[in-house]
Amino acid sequence: MRMMKCYLANDSNGCFVMAKEVSSLEKCVRTCVSCHCLLVWHSGGHGEVPWCEHDQQSVSRGTLMKCAYLDPQVKADERHAELRKAVGWLITPLEFKIAGNVQVFTDALAACFLTASGSEKAATLMPTGTY
Repeated sequence: MRMMKCYLANDSNGCFVMAKEVSSLEKCVRTCVSCHCLLVWHSGGHGEVPWCEHDQQSVSRGTLMKCAYLDPQVKADERHAELRKAVGWLITPLEFKIAGNVQVFTDALAACFLTASGSEKAATLMPTGTY
């Protein structure tokens, strides 16, 4: 699972510690401030600041899915898959009135995504057909 780099962690005493403040000689346990997963410290490469990564074997997938350091694209893909699963039974085209123009969607997922996206256009979508 794709996780973003962590630059802030909790040490074994529960205090915040920056990855750049940690030395390779320290043998303390560091955990994620969001999901409390164990972290692995990296010294950083040439021109890169030190950082920590999640030890994904130490925690469940469900816990990682709720972590603030989960790649946003992974969360979006997961929501997209859930939406596709939820509306997979819709097989008839849907008509929506968008700012006075009638749009027909043959892909129920596209229609539902537009209505659930929260954009300005989504506020003007009105179903006119039957489901």
